[in-house]
Amino acid sequence: MNRLLVFGCSLTYGEGLKDCNGFQPPNPSKFAWPTFVGDALNRKVYNFGIPGASNKLIWHTILNTEIKKSDMVITLWSNPDRHCFFKDDESHTKLLPADINRNWLPWHKKAKHYYKDFYSSFDSDIDTWNRVNYINYYLNAKDIENYHFMDTSIWGGDCSFIPKWNETKVITLKFDNELKSTYDQYHPNEEAHEIFTKDMLEHIKESFTCEQETRLVGQKQQQENK
Repeated sequence: MNRLLVFGCSLTYGEGLKDCNGFQPPNPSKFAWPTFVGDALNRKVYNFGIPGASNKLIWHTILNTEIKKSDMVITLWSNPDRHCFFKDDESHTKLLPADINRNWLPWHKKAKHYYKDFYSSFDSDIDTWNRVNYINYYLNAKDIENYHFMDTSIWGGDCSFIPKWNETKVITLKFDNELKSTYDQYHPNEEAHEIFTKDMLEHIKESFTCEQETRLVGQKQQQENK
């Protein structure tokens, strides 16, 4: 069975679902959208979602994952406002805007300092588009089927603008904000993941059809030019 590799934050990991709740759940949920998408596409799912991940961390995770030509890759990019720092031992510290008020966290002061003195929305958006396009080029160069999404509901996670140099099709979807987890009242519940899956599959089918048509047109033009 071919593989489906998915990357993202807690929305991909499935945090807040019945098999993935509590502090630092050890395994991704089997009731999150990756499982539903994998079942629909008849692919074995490998969930590389990381709760609290920034787009920098998602980018780094993809580049350090072995990906085969037969794989399909879906990335649900995170909130551009998130950030992380890598240390020399390759460990990392995640910084989220919400950490400013979480004074019990060891990196609380670092978060306050970063968002007060270094953060800007423009810089975060530019950084996200750089990483999205890099991954798109990287996977296309390997001839790996890949799709890119952003959620615009839970944290308002989409970028505020699209730069003119962007060449990656990023599809914005929304989790239903009314369908919250009964465990944390914050993340989407299973029904929300099922609805999200349906929307995602429709866009994947549409993108795949468009790509096939484009290839056929290109092949026809090549034959006519001979």
